[in-house]
Amino acid sequence: MKNTREKIIASAVLLALATGCVQNYKLSKEKNETAKTTNISSVLTEKEEIKTNFVINEFNKDLELKNKADELKRQKEELEEQKRKQKQEKIDKVKKECEESINLYSSVYNIKSEVVKKIVSDYTNNFSNKDFINNKTINDGEKHDSFDYEIIMLVSHLNDYPEEFGYDYSSIRKEDINSNLDNFTIREFVNRTSTALNVDPMLSLSIACAESGYFEAGIATNNCNPFSLRSSGDFYTFDNIYEGIAEGIINLKVGYIDEGATTLDSIAVSYCGGSSSWINLVEDVRYDLENGRTIYDEDNMKLTLR
Repeated sequence: MKNTREKIIASAVLLALATGCVQNYKLSKEKNETAKTTNISSVLTEKEEIKTNFVINEFNKDLELKNKADELKRQKEELEEQKRKQKQEKIDKVKKECEESINLYSSVYNIKSEVVKKIVSDYTNNFSNKDFINNKTINDGEKHDSFDYEIIMLVSHLNDYPEEFGYDYSSIRKEDINSNLDNFTIREFVNRTSTALNVDPMLSLSIACAESGYFEAGIATNNCNPFSLRSSGDFYTFDNIYEGIAEGIINLKVGYIDEGATTLDSIAVSYCGGSSSWINLVEDVRYDLENGRTIYDEDNMKLTLR
């Protein structure tokens, strides 16, 4: 009996020990699994963080590049707008200068300024042509110091041959005469027109004064033709004294200087048959004008012609 009881107790002890070992094993195994899972999660979290940081960095780089591209685009647009404004300001400036010349010489020939502006606009792509802006040229392709040269030649030709521009004579005429000439003296007008056409202003004025008796002879007062221009023996009659002056200077430029007659002697050959008395008269008038010895001074000249 005793032995049997001891065996039972021994068996119970062994079972208890075994059960504890199993439990301890299970706990240990569970701890290991938990630790293993924790380690794996930790590794996965680090990888995800690296991946996330990479994506964020790439996004920031793209955003930075986009911002730089947007800034460059904005700067480019600002520069283009600035260039456009500068170009338009330049166009407006030369257009204003050209229109001043148009208004002046349209008045000289009693032609509607809007007609001349339309012609010039058509020739110059609405005043924006590069040669027009940089060289003040409209039709001849040469560089000029002002628009006067081309405008004088254009208006004079339009006055003679309006049909070449698609107009008839009556449609280009204006009613208000000389509205832009009130502030010009004869000398000022001669100087401006001669300078524009590359003619010596004093040569122009001396010939006009010699031919017209300082603008007091009938050729000037009745015919408005101070240079005594004629065709087939008859003197021209112009609408006003300024047109007569402009046509006289154009004649000097085109008919003499451009043909090589650049001195008074060479001009006289065709102008008056080489008359030495005419040459002497023009030289004397020039001397008097340059030295203020003539009684026909600037104030008297201005009053006489108003």
